[in-house]
Amino acid sequence: MRWRATHEARWAAADDRRSCLPAALRVGLVLMLLALVPLAYVRDRFAFHPDRGWVDDQRLTLEPFVKPVVAENGFDEYQRAVGLMIESPSAPPNPTGVREWEKLEKAPPAELADAVDTNRAALEALHAAADKIYVSPAEPDPDMLFDWLANFRKLARLAAADVWVQHRRGRDAAALGRARDGLAMAANLPLEGSLIESLVGDSCAGIIARPAFAVLAESRLPASEYRAHAHYMRTLRERQQPFSRTLHFESKLLTDWLVKAMEHDRESVRALLSSTSPNDIRRLEYQVCMATYDSDAARVWYADRYARLMVEADKPFGESHLAELSERTKGAADERNDLLGGDAFPMVSKPYDKFLARTATLIAQETAAAIGAYRAERGRLPESLEDLVPAYLPELPPDPFTGDPLKYNRVPDGYQLYSVSANRIDDGCRPWREDLYDGDLVFVPVLPRP
Repeated sequence: MRWRATHEARWAAADDRRSCLPAALRVGLVLMLLALVPLAYVRDRFAFHPDRGWVDDQRLTLEPFVKPVVAENGFDEYQRAVGLMIESPSAPPNPTGVREWEKLEKAPPAELADAVDTNRAALEALHAAADKIYVSPAEPDPDMLFDWLANFRKLARLAAADVWVQHRRGRDAAALGRARDGLAMAANLPLEGSLIESLVGDSCAGIIARPAFAVLAESRLPASEYRAHAHYMRTLRERQQPFSRTLHFESKLLTDWLVKAMEHDRESVRALLSSTSPNDIRRLEYQVCMATYDSDAARVWYADRYARLMVEADKPFGESHLAELSERTKGAADERNDLLGGDAFPMVSKPYDKFLARTATLIAQETAAAIGAYRAERGRLPESLEDLVPAYLPELPPDPFTGDPLKYNRVPDGYQLYSVSANRIDDGCRPWREDLYDGDLVFVPVLPRP
């Protein structure tokens, strides 16, 4: 009996061990699955996903971007003009020792005249650059580029000051000539350049436009002066770089940067991204993305997106889906978890609006000059813009925001000339408010700065 009891105890212990074995396996499997779930989540959440974020099954491509080579580059002449700018002797001192060019327009007339007379050599260089072929530097250094563009804005303010000074001196033909030089620089700066250069060109156009429109609305010159100005504005408008060309160059900048980052200094980029991330989760995201990044697949996607943006940029504004596609591109980059290209991919809708505003400014200059020629020859203002065709304009240039002519109204003390601007609504010549996305782009009458 004792032997039987002993063996029964052993069999019971063995049964217990056998019953425990499946339980242990089950626990182990559960633990393994629990370990794998975070890994799967991390990969799905943080890894680069080249199969996501496409518009459709079609893959658009881009031709290589090649800049023309010119013997005499207008860029060099503008640089020379910048180098000739000097501080006016009567300029008030300031902590940096550099003239406050941003405040030049609001300076007293005597100081304004002094700044212009002191910088006559720079203004002559600006005139010499106006009709030279302009090509932006092939691969500008970002820091140097910002310095160049800031200096070009100073040059635009100097030109605007000269327009005001000549107008106040009663030399309106000279004032219009200086306005042409400044607007030529605004139209030239984006040529073969980037979005930043395009935006600076837009800014320069806005700086020059106010005094230029004041001269056109208030002067009484021979019709030939106005005709010459209208013809030159049409020439500038026709030689403007299409916005799609600017986007093409942006695609080159992005892909070139990607190649350098991923093929030549991948470890440094990974370290930089990781060190600048604010927390451990963000660092993990960067590290997983970099470990799974496929630069060849990324370049194919960038080319497809830029090609689609270029197609939309070439459409009339009312038919273009550029803003929508730009927004979707940012979302698609997030869906792909493209931390490199996603952060570098620009939002292009507002720069596109600014480009159209610059185009509208040149169109309004041409139209206002034609109105001046009509008034000089007939002693009155036209009843409508259609009266300018064909004697003063070959055809009515369209408002780039609508495709229709600019808005023109006779008023007791002159006339109104404006574009409906980006909201494409006629707001009755109410000035544009960027913060409200409301109002019109008013050219005449010239409104005081806020």
